[in-house]
Amino acid sequence: MNLDPPSGRRSVSPASSGRASPVPRAERRAVEDDLYRADKGLRRYGALIERAINTWETAPQEWADYIAFLARLLKALQSHPKDAPVLPHTDAVAYKLAQCLNPALPSGVHQKALEVYTYIFHTFGLDHLAGHLHDYLPGLAPVLTFASLSVRPALYLLFEHYIIKIPLSDLRSATKALILSLLPALEEETGEDFGRAFAILDSLHDKYASENASEAHTGFFWQTLFLCVVTSPSRRQGALNFLTRKLPKFVSSGRKQSTGAEDSGIGLDALSDGVRDVVTPEPGLLVRCFAAGLRDSNALVQRGFLELLVTNLPLNSPVLMGGVEARDLDLLMSAATSILLRRDMGLNRRLWSWLLGPETKAAISPSPASSPSEERHSLGTSSSASQRQYFNEYAKVSLLRSVLTMFSSSDDTAASRSRPYRICLSLLDRWEIGGAMASDVFLPAMQSMYAFSKTGLPATVIEVQRSASAFFDGMESRVIWAVINEELQAPIVPHHVEIDSLAMMIWVFETFNTQDEEMVTVHIPLSMLEVLNRLQSFAGDADETRILELASTLVGLVPQRASDKMNTPAQSDSCTSDGREPLLRAIADFYGHVRQGDANAPLPSDGATVRAMIVGLATDLAVEALHIGSRNIQGMIDLLFEIRARWPESSASQNSRVECAIVQYLERAQAAREKLALPMLSSFTAYLTAGTSRVDTTHATATPWVPSIAACLWTHLSPSSPKYHVEATRLLWQLEVSTNAEDAFEVALLDLMRPVNDATHAAADLPLTREETVRRFEVLWNHSVPLQAPLAGHGQSRRGSSLAGGDDPARVAHRIEVMSDSLFRVIDLMREPSSLASEVTKTWLSSLPSLDSVVGLLLARLQALRDTYHEQRQDTEASKRDERDTVRDIEYVLSHFDGLLSNGSTWVWTCIAAVDVDNDQDDSHKGITALATHCIQLLNDQQTSAKNLHRTVISLLQILIDGPAAIELKHLRIDEAVLIRMATCLREEDAALQSSLLRLITAAIRLRVRDEDQPPLGEPRRRSSLAMRQQSTTIAREGGNSSALSMGPPPQLMQILRMAFASQAARLYLDQWVTFLSTILPTFASAIFTSLLPLVETLCTQTKGLFAGLVTMTGTHGSSLVFAPDTAILHLLDALEVTLARAHECLLVEGMSDEPTRPQAQANGFLSSVTSGVFKAQGPPSKTAHANSRLTVVLAFQDTIRTCLDIWAWTNSFSTGSQYDRSSSATTAHNAQRLRNKTRALLEQMFAVETLESLEILIGYWQSEQQLEPAASVLNLVQTMQRPKDILPVILDVLCGRITPAALPSTRQSSQTTDLTATEVALFLLAYIQITDDDALDEVWAETITFFKDVLTNPLPYRHIMPVLLALVHLLSQKLINTNYGEQRRMRRELAETYQKLLAALFTTMSSSAFAETQESPRHAHANPAVAMASMGALSVLHRAVEDLDTILDSPDRVTAVITNIQNSVLSPMIHGKTFPRGMSPEHLDLQLAITRKAPMSKTWKKDVSDALNDPRLFTSSHDLMQTHWLPIIHQWAARDKDRMPELLARLTSPTTAGIMFGVGANAARLEADRRTQLNLRRVCLLLLASPIDTWITYLRDYDEKLIELFGATASSSPSSVIKADLCMLCRALTLSLGTTHLSPLWPTINGNLQAALTSMLKNRQNHAGFTNLGLLQACKLLDQLVLLSPDEFQLHEWLYIADTVDAVYRPSEYTATALADQVAEVLGSSNLENQPALEISASHDTNERRHLVFGHGSMEIDDLKAMDREDFVRVVLRPFLTQLSINAYEDTYSMEPPVLDHSRRDLLRDLMDLSTVVT
Repeated sequence: MNLDPPSGRRSVSPASSGRASPVPRAERRAVEDDLYRADKGLRRYGALIERAINTWETAPQEWADYIAFLARLLKALQSHPKDAPVLPHTDAVAYKLAQCLNPALPSGVHQKALEVYTYIFHTFGLDHLAGHLHDYLPGLAPVLTFASLSVRPALYLLFEHYIIKIPLSDLRSATKALILSLLPALEEETGEDFGRAFAILDSLHDKYASENASEAHTGFFWQTLFLCVVTSPSRRQGALNFLTRKLPKFVSSGRKQSTGAEDSGIGLDALSDGVRDVVTPEPGLLVRCFAAGLRDSNALVQRGFLELLVTNLPLNSPVLMGGVEARDLDLLMSAATSILLRRDMGLNRRLWSWLLGPETKAAISPSPASSPSEERHSLGTSSSASQRQYFNEYAKVSLLRSVLTMFSSSDDTAASRSRPYRICLSLLDRWEIGGAMASDVFLPAMQSMYAFSKTGLPATVIEVQRSASAFFDGMESRVIWAVINEELQAPIVPHHVEIDSLAMMIWVFETFNTQDEEMVTVHIPLSMLEVLNRLQSFAGDADETRILELASTLVGLVPQRASDKMNTPAQSDSCTSDGREPLLRAIADFYGHVRQGDANAPLPSDGATVRAMIVGLATDLAVEALHIGSRNIQGMIDLLFEIRARWPESSASQNSRVECAIVQYLERAQAAREKLALPMLSSFTAYLTAGTSRVDTTHATATPWVPSIAACLWTHLSPSSPKYHVEATRLLWQLEVSTNAEDAFEVALLDLMRPVNDATHAAADLPLTREETVRRFEVLWNHSVPLQAPLAGHGQSRRGSSLAGGDDPARVAHRIEVMSDSLFRVIDLMREPSSLASEVTKTWLSSLPSLDSVVGLLLARLQALRDTYHEQRQDTEASKRDERDTVRDIEYVLSHFDGLLSNGSTWVWTCIAAVDVDNDQDDSHKGITALATHCIQLLNDQQTSAKNLHRTVISLLQILIDGPAAIELKHLRIDEAVLIRMATCLREEDAALQSSLLRLITAAIRLRVRDEDQPPLGEPRRRSSLAMRQQSTTIAREGGNSSALSMGPPPQLMQILRMAFASQAARLYLDQWVTFLSTILPTFASAIFTSLLPLVETLCTQTKGLFAGLVTMTGTHGSSLVFAPDTAILHLLDALEVTLARAHECLLVEGMSDEPTRPQAQANGFLSSVTSGVFKAQGPPSKTAHANSRLTVVLAFQDTIRTCLDIWAWTNSFSTGSQYDRSSSATTAHNAQRLRNKTRALLEQMFAVETLESLEILIGYWQSEQQLEPAASVLNLVQTMQRPKDILPVILDVLCGRITPAALPSTRQSSQTTDLTATEVALFLLAYIQITDDDALDEVWAETITFFKDVLTNPLPYRHIMPVLLALVHLLSQKLINTNYGEQRRMRRELAETYQKLLAALFTTMSSSAFAETQESPRHAHANPAVAMASMGALSVLHRAVEDLDTILDSPDRVTAVITNIQNSVLSPMIHGKTFPRGMSPEHLDLQLAITRKAPMSKTWKKDVSDALNDPRLFTSSHDLMQTHWLPIIHQWAARDKDRMPELLARLTSPTTAGIMFGVGANAARLEADRRTQLNLRRVCLLLLASPIDTWITYLRDYDEKLIELFGATASSSPSSVIKADLCMLCRALTLSLGTTHLSPLWPTINGNLQAALTSMLKNRQNHAGFTNLGLLQACKLLDQLVLLSPDEFQLHEWLYIADTVDAVYRPSEYTATALADQVAEVLGSSNLENQPALEISASHDTNERRHLVFGHGSMEIDDLKAMDREDFVRVVLRPFLTQLSINAYEDTYSMEPPVLDHSRRDLLRDLMDLSTVVT
């Protein structure tokens, strides 16, 4: 708003006017009263009028009563003396006439009232009317909005002959009200009285514009009319009709509007005098008038104002060019462009005309939808060029500012955020507009969307992003990439990168559609070339990473299909640095032309040249990075890989350069013993393997990089760094696939295995030790070959971790074949007597899951050698030489079998016995049978004379017969074959093999006669488990025999074990230590309990430490310093399993029998004699000793279960962490799967043997876990281990053990060593039932119902968990609805009865005071998401149950009974208690609200709510609690009973003075009446605020009647005038609770009393109208609220209180204040006490919202306000408000910000809840 006074005028404030203070209307009335009282005739005349007025009833019931009253009043008026100068009781007469113009009355009453008006105006003349306009006009102003056709002529007559004739000095203040009163008649242009109403308004306009009008009145009419358009939406159509006919055109004087720049004008001086007066003194009002009309919700109003804008206010108007501020023009531009949101072509055409200027006839397109090409073709025409020039000169800057302002809006709603994108999309439809500003808007639009995507709600972001995508797609590709190219250049400055800008650009590329053909083929390559060229400046710089990410994103935008159109070869010179610079300059020039709007700018180069240059630049960058060892080598190689994947036309020399650079880099790293990161090696492998398929190279140059890559990948297979095992294995096989035809990988692998064969020089010359090489080969094998189940043929194999595509048998066979030679080298180590490598090999093969593949490979190799041997039997020398070589190979293979079986474990024998082998006859044999068959055939081969081979065969057969699988060979009759071979030896006199054959024959014959009582070896064998221990112990108990030994271990043994498991040096041999542990544990007997806890503690501690290292290793910056943490964890878990199994077995054996155990023979010796008294069990163990032993085992179980649960929880959510390293995801997933399987198996075993104790530990872990995922995983684990029918009884035992342990037998009681409360167990029960499937309800039904019956038998001990039990019944009811199990009716009845009984038990066992306290969840519940799934306080449980009672209870009668019970037991005592309302917490009120909604017709809660509302203590509640909780309850209370409001209104008695006695009793009675009336008025206000708008509109007559009656109270009446403050609050509540159109009958009453309150502030008023300080304060608040909300009808009366025109700010020099607030403020300001400081009142305002024009809940206490002297109160508190009221109201109107109703409601509610303002 331009506050500077216009030229030739000055703004004069009221304080500095220098004139005498105005005479308030109250003083004028006093003078008139003195006049008629001094004249006897006038006195008699006044008495007649007063008598007629007194015949008015408070609220006449019939319209005839109104006509009769008007007749009596008219008759009294007609009896006036001749030439009577005044009309006595003018204000009362006008007040009654205004009441007779009620819209609800018939037109006859209106006609009669207008007849009285006409008589008064005619009789007393214009002077009387001018002096009393404030009395008469408020009643006449709203009549046209509802007047019938028969009433309007009389009204028009009043306007034409009287009101319009008043002098302008008297009419000026009421001009806005007068215009607003006439505008409704102008809405219909075809109406009968349109012309007459228009003529009246036009005559008013002419009166202000006449030559005789003073300078102060010039332009005032138009300024006021503009304000009417801004403030009154309902009257804009009428104002538009008048403006269309009378508004002048704002163009330069003396000439027509043109389109050139030369006639833009220099401001308002360029306008003619008459036109300039229209926008004087405030041109901004004209802009706001059009802005309001353009934003109107009525499309017709928008269309009319847009047409008026085009014709009367063009953009080159002097008003817009220099008369208003830039922000005003932006406001108008924003309102005009908002029309585009309607998508109306007619509106859009008018907007284009305004933005582009007038079109010539030749420029009008014959088609409404011309194509863009045709529009561009018309650019050469003079009209189009003129329009574009017009837009650029007058509209572009402002339009751009307004759009950018919308993009920077802080409003986060979807509609507000989407608006600028939708507007810009519509602007793009006109190329003259879109082409001129698209490049300036695009970047701010993307920045706004990017910023909002990080802060907005996801759903809102998606909706806004949809509009932004449409805008992005509507932009031309050239313009988009011109802006992007410029933005890319700006941040890419050497050593200075704007990270946020780059991040925004990357986000744009990833979010919006960039797959346009032109983008992909032209613009993206050009941008890539620019980025790559700038990237050269960042060699080795820290900012290089972000630039690389940007380049990679750009490459990713190019699809693979784009390479099909890139076949044009590039010129050789264009790819050099000399040809690069001209091309880059050409690109910059090209985009510069595009940004300037040149749509025909040629492309800088052909696509082939650009692509070739991109490939060349990327190659140079990659080679340079490899040479200097840049930190972003991987990014450079990945970028080059992506580029060549899309544009494969690179030359062989470029590929060779990169490959040579990679090889050199790898060789340097190997020479420096540097371990390269696997992601980098992955990039190298991907690039090099892809190059072999793209480039046709020779054998010499194709694979020189294979050994180097393989050697670097080999380092990542080390067991000490297991992070990338799976990834490294996959990359190695990727190398093998790419070089399959050349066997380069197999050769490289054998070269890596060299340390295995070179034992002498391995340590000195080779980088790795033999055992390290073996371990790495183990890793490669384990991740390359499928992991078979323990029994081949009895289960399915699990694929290897590197087999991402599944188990392809051909691929697996090929891998085994490739690794076969290396595998044989490893197996050779088993024949060495003692070496670390040999031990590592034996350990690996003894537990290798895929050992059957190794056995199958050896058997296949043996079969192939034998076939070859039979084919080579010829007499030639060459054949004999080949035969000898084959025999050596056969012996070599058999030696491998010998090594395997001689040192093999049970697992080796199991695999050999289980593997299937096909022979030549298509028969299938087991592996051990096939091996034995081969040995027999070789032994009996008559043509074989190799003695060494025979000795190897005999030794192998001896091993087979002595082995555990010998029973599998019984059917081969080995004894017969060996006897045959012995006979041959005897015949040939060969003694070399006789000794060996004899031992073999003896063993074979023994095998022949052996009984088949040994189970097949092919059955799975596991380490001793808890479940197997339990089974074996049961068998021992039944058989009466125990295998436990009484002899204990040496004292140092346990310490040694703990040291070993805790030592880092023992990590490589953990499996052997576990085996040793399982061997010595059986010697413990009961002595194991002594050392169990320390041992388990050590194992758990080490497991946790290794697990922490494993978790750290999976992070992005994690590294592991331990050896294979996953393998070590598995070994330690095995140790825990063995230890717990043995301990539990000893515990069971100890408690099996009460009989003394027989002493066992002790070995002689000192150690045995010393320990015999320590470890031997002497007789049966005592109960105390057995209990201690059991407690020890339970504690060990607890530690182990907690450790396993930590691991289990991590394996379920390892990938959700923020530090998770996705580059090693495959290895991490593989390790997590192994640990998950192991921990689950161990947990299942412990749960099977100690269900009760284990479940308690699980509940404790679930309760203490601070995160949702681990807590949920515990429930899922419990659900998967056993069926609900098995779990639920155990949970109930745990619960009862915490409440009534004596009721349970000892077998169902736990040790209770877990720190659990009954509430926590009950919550776990509820959570478990919640996740249980609905179909499993039949499994838990009987047990649950029985438990509930037990609880109801004795509910007192269960009182603390009774709310949880109620929630459990609720949950069961919900599950029952979803199933068809059993008899639904019977089951629902059982649940309903149970719920009712539990509810009764809850109320019986818990006192009412317990419900008054806020129910808290169990300890740690605030942080535990598992427990925090729902609050388990009694009130919260009841609240949820009440909302779902139909599901819980089976009949309406039960629902009613339960609600009544809850109301009487919980809520009613609180409502009637001493602590009300403090005791009513939000939980109580939520429950009360739920009851009111569930049983709306229940009388129980209605009585309680009624009592609460009638309790004065209710008003001591906080206003926030009243707003959020009490008001909805009150609304439900009155919603279905419309008599609530009449009952409250009936309590309001009329003030009376009859019967008032003197003395203390009279004063007390008056105070009681005041207090009662105040409270009832506040209750009425609460009921109004609690109900929707217009709910109580039918009682509008009653409100008016009560207001009239109670406002008549005096200081001596009962009730007294103290209640007027509460009456003002009632008026505030009515204006907030009733629609603006329904308030018309109340305005006379509100106006009369509000004016009385304001006039009572005057110093010389003897009668203060009974308004106290608080009454005046509330009256000012009422006025503040009315001015703030500005209802349409109040605007007709607003001039009575404030200056509602431009006079509020721009006051003429001879201005006299007529508004009551201004008059009172000036009178108060003219006193001699001005120098005293005014009170600082806190204003309630917001920078983005219309503020309250007056103070909030001031800075003074209410008691201080009441105690202040009246004059001080008015001067200090109210005068500052009244002084600034008009100015603040005008500023708020000028800001065009909508008011916020919630602020007014909150302020009113705060006043209502202030009991300090109620008399006591």
